[in-house]
Amino acid sequence: MKHRIYTATIIIIYIYISLFSPLTASSLDERSYMSNSIYFLNKKEAASCADTPSQGASAATTTSSSTSQAQSQLPAETIEKLDKLGVKEKFKQNGAAYAKGEAATGVPATMLAALHLREGSMDPTRSIADGEKLGKGWSVDGVRIGNTLEEDAILAAKHFQEMAKSVYGITINKSMKTEDKGRAFLAYNRGFLYKKAGLDYDKSGYVMQGIDSEHIGGSWRFLDPFGGHSQAGHLTNGNPGALAVLAYLGDSTTTTSCEPAAFPGNFAAYSQCEGPWSSLPYSSHNFCTSACGVVSAAMILTTLKKQSITPDSIVANVRKYGGEIIGVGSNTNNIQKMMQQEYGLRGENIDVESGGASGRKDRINAALDRGAIIYTSGRGSRPFTSGGHVIAIYKKLDDNRWLVGDPAGSTKDGANRKVLGEYNQDDVAKYIHLHIGALYAK
Repeated sequence: MKHRIYTATIIIIYIYISLFSPLTASSLDERSYMSNSIYFLNKKEAASCADTPSQGASAATTTSSSTSQAQSQLPAETIEKLDKLGVKEKFKQNGAAYAKGEAATGVPATMLAALHLREGSMDPTRSIADGEKLGKGWSVDGVRIGNTLEEDAILAAKHFQEMAKSVYGITINKSMKTEDKGRAFLAYNRGFLYKKAGLDYDKSGYVMQGIDSEHIGGSWRFLDPFGGHSQAGHLTNGNPGALAVLAYLGDSTTTTSCEPAAFPGNFAAYSQCEGPWSSLPYSSHNFCTSACGVVSAAMILTTLKKQSITPDSIVANVRKYGGEIIGVGSNTNNIQKMMQQEYGLRGENIDVESGGASGRKDRINAALDRGAIIYTSGRGSRPFTSGGHVIAIYKKLDDNRWLVGDPAGSTKDGANRKVLGEYNQDDVAKYIHLHIGALYAK
């Protein structure tokens, strides 16, 4: 009896959160999945876009002033599909409405067209915002529907802006970076759930389907309000994504790959509590409190790969390898394995016990001399914490000191605890415990 009550309570909570979480214009039934390609798992997910940069970094893009140049970046299969859908003809037919929406709100007409294709097949009798018949008043999801396409364009643009701002803090305009456009569309299509699951726009078919050869087809991904997600292999993805539509219509900035931007510095400095990842769920709370292992790994990957590989972009792979431990934080052995297998680093484990602190120090220095960055955990005074903390040791300095990447620190000027700091080698080695890994660029 107690089990039945418990199960019923969980179901009720799940339904309640599903109904009242910030959702977008589609319902949670299979018909909606099939028509909108909401949840997408790239068929080569781990290899293709695991390094997609986060907000503030630059994705690889191609700038073009003509439709033909932008369109040439798309796979032939995508172009053929969009040709058959009559997207260019419909864009001309509905152009006055899209232009009115842009004039009233600043949301580019091409983005409204892409939204309209995803939601209503660019049918001039159906809402841009929800795909339902114009003149209905309100959709089942509580979205206002215009009486005419022109009125609806303004309402849809405003709703689009609200969703992008509320989920990712993005302002939609003509000068947006490609990754911000991707996140704006993702915000419209259950971005709240993607963000909660630690997934970015490159995992969404609504955004990415057909943009390149790595995003053709693939399986669906279902997400729950608690941050979980799973693959549904029997549902396949088909309709072109929003970014592919933008490229097809000659949008000035279009994604051509998922390659991360080059990292120009010497040592990456990411803070757990700064950046768009800080409030993402991790372990039993969030990145700020619990993801030192993930953030230190991202610093090592960015530094050794010389590409901007941010903490939020690797968390899915961390989970895939069992690196997240609920209620504890991170399994550094599994995260090290992930860095080696998913990102091609060479790694070795260093003996933690032999010779005590002096032995640890000597072995770490020997690895640093060979070009390694050290991935390690400890408990005690800075750069560690009393509850346990994971750091990166970058290099040896003069006066028996190490340059340390401490994710509990800050990147801001004047901060008392900095991400990049110099520490006495003996003080650090004394508090190291459980794991020492040496990672090399290869």
